[in-house]
Amino acid sequence: MQRYLENLAQEQEDVVVEQASVDEVANSILSCPLDAFK
Repeated sequence: MQRYLENLAQEQEDVVVEQASVDEVANSILSCPLDAFK
């Protein structure tokens, strides 16, 4: 059971990391056109 909980926590962390990188990509895509208009 302990092992299962550890794996679950690890997967949760991976999801959070993926979400963060998706946000970073989205932010860079959004900021590129704005930089072009400056």
